[in-house]
Amino acid sequence: MKVNNIRNSYLKFDTAYPLHTWYPLFSNDIVKNDYHFVYKNIDKEKITDRALYFHIPFCEDRFCAFCSFNRQIKKSDDEIQNYVNSLIKEIHIKSRFKSISEVPVKAIFFGGGTPSVMTADQIIAIGQAIHNCFDLSKLKEFSFENNICSITEEKLKVLKKIGVTHVRAGVQTLNQKYREFFNLRPTNEEIKEKILLMKQYFENVCIDIIYGINGQDIDEFIYDIDGACKLNTKLIDFYPLTQPKGNMQLHKLFTEKKLAPHTELTLIGYKNLLREITKQYGYAPHNGHGFVNINCLPPSINKNKTAVSYVFEYHKCLMGYSSGDVVGFGAGAISGYFNYSIQNESNIIEYEKSLRNGSLPGTVYYADQATNHARGIISHLPYFGYAEKKYIEMDKVPAETLVSLQNLIDVGLIFETEDEYQMSSEAWLWDNIIMYYLSPHSAREELDNSFLNTLSDKYYKIMELEQL
Repeated sequence: MKVNNIRNSYLKFDTAYPLHTWYPLFSNDIVKNDYHFVYKNIDKEKITDRALYFHIPFCEDRFCAFCSFNRQIKKSDDEIQNYVNSLIKEIHIKSRFKSISEVPVKAIFFGGGTPSVMTADQIIAIGQAIHNCFDLSKLKEFSFENNICSITEEKLKVLKKIGVTHVRAGVQTLNQKYREFFNLRPTNEEIKEKILLMKQYFENVCIDIIYGINGQDIDEFIYDIDGACKLNTKLIDFYPLTQPKGNMQLHKLFTEKKLAPHTELTLIGYKNLLREITKQYGYAPHNGHGFVNINCLPPSINKNKTAVSYVFEYHKCLMGYSSGDVVGFGAGAISGYFNYSIQNESNIIEYEKSLRNGSLPGTVYYADQATNHARGIISHLPYFGYAEKKYIEMDKVPAETLVSLQNLIDVGLIFETEDEYQMSSEAWLWDNIIMYYLSPHSAREELDNSFLNTLSDKYYKIMELEQL
């Protein structure tokens, strides 16, 4: 992959990468499964941004066709209760380690599946365990994902009670054709009704929208942008669709309807259009795919610096500097530390069985320390639009990453000040490609092996732009 040296060219790279959102990877090198060793050797003094992630792998009555996360359909109330009991037990076991309980938590995120599948009492029980077991004195953000169908006033009140600050809902699309493709049940009227209800209790309401869907034309895309912005939530996340091989339901549907994926260059064009239209509604980007309504920000904020006036704290821990980490809870959840990563057992029955026996189910992996040292440049810079030099140990950043960084500075995609590196406005359109470009070769190979080799269609490949 090479950067284009022509400053006034729209094509900033000679290739386009077919992955749009990914998190820092762990290696395939398995450590002896001794989580005691990991938690006893975490240097808690070096952690400045700690997040907790809780995975609720249940859905109400159907799977969203675009989702390939670890989840299953809810069969009974007892099934959910058994899982909640196990989750609370995992909380208590992990909190016995000082490296987990004594590091102040900056962000909490409940994902799934559908966390709102739980009852109000179950939400309270987990919330109480979190408050009892962790240091929340520096908590800035507590996010909770919801399915439109399972949002109730009772649950919103309970979320407020346990300290939730951000409620999220997966709208995905307002176009009925694509809602049927994705197997989404709520109507547009129900979406509007529930969003209004959420806004009665929370300032920070976020909706997710998917774009670049196979077959989606410009008119349909504009319709979704327009409809999403008119819901007037403070936050909107717009995600380009990536169709991995594991998502066979959606792949089969697109194949039957002969709907080919968009090219990477088309998706970059869609992103450009997205930013122009959202700007007219008062939204501005705060990270690679998130937009904030600048009318909701304090008047003292300089609107030209929206990227730093609002921060999604959870991703600050996950995608930020090397001093951030995430502790995962639940079946299939991943914990990412500087030296190690741990993936919990994905099978729900096995996960619960291990916890009943008093042990933490999962596999421990080595983390790539060189890549972690460079996270401020590799992920924070392209994802948030800036990186503060004081948080990066430049002498430990791989030389190849520094060479790539200088190349981007030379062509004007990155600006360097005394204190920061900053993305140019043109660079925002290429954020996923810049993240790949800045990664050392070992991380690129890990991405290629983990993702590109699993993509199921000839269209999902690295696109040679210089051949167009």
